[in-house]
Amino acid sequence: MQEATADRIQDYMQSVYDANVRSFFQSRIRMRWEILEQWAQGVQSGDTVADIGCGIGRIVSLLPAGIRYCGVDISERQLAWARDTWGEEKGVREWKQGSMGSIPVSDEWAQHVFAVAVMHHVPSPRFRARAMGELARIAAAGGRIYITVWNLWSRRHRKRIWEQVLRKAGMRRPRTWLEYTLAREGAWNDCIVPWKGERGVYLERYHHAFWAGELSRLARKTGLRVVWKGKERGNIAIVAEKLC
Repeated sequence: MQEATADRIQDYMQSVYDANVRSFFQSRIRMRWEILEQWAQGVQSGDTVADIGCGIGRIVSLLPAGIRYCGVDISERQLAWARDTWGEEKGVREWKQGSMGSIPVSDEWAQHVFAVAVMHHVPSPRFRARAMGELARIAAAGGRIYITVWNLWSRRHRKRIWEQVLRKAGMRRPRTWLEYTLAREGAWNDCIVPWKGERGVYLERYHHAFWAGELSRLARKTGLRVVWKGKERGNIAIVAEKLC
């Protein structure tokens, strides 16, 4: 995939999340995610936490008081909602707009880096490698990086992969700009997952269907040590450590 195409897809994804803040909040705020609760238990008062792709900032509710927190998201409207919802609760200080390719956080600042359900939205192998490198850059030596991506090989979503395979093979005619773009430049495991946004309108979202071991390999190639990997609630997840 050409870099200009990947940039355009990221701009499109920003517009999708900017336009659907309320529906995203309503679908996520009451969702219980056991693995995040477990990871949050490792955060102590006074620790530094970077939440990349924070959206509405739902992780804040799981974190202890007295932390130094920085939430980063590509959507300014999601960030505005997060500021209004959480304010200075539990020591939250900063909300910054930025992409995973250039995270606006200082080198080795965070003892804990969360990237929850965001890496699968990063188009192209080059951009994903850059994003993983950015997560490693902002992590402190010995810090932990917690990453989840959707498991699109599950029974619920695998048909989206087959739709892309058929588009790539010329057996399914593209109907939208994103379908045409992925048929022409996307990988066979780049797919589109529809989302019912505000006013009941269905929107297209780009997703990369990670293989079970793909996320771990990407982390290791970046120089991180994978200390845990597994699947939970339809997600592929890893915990990586930045070596000293």
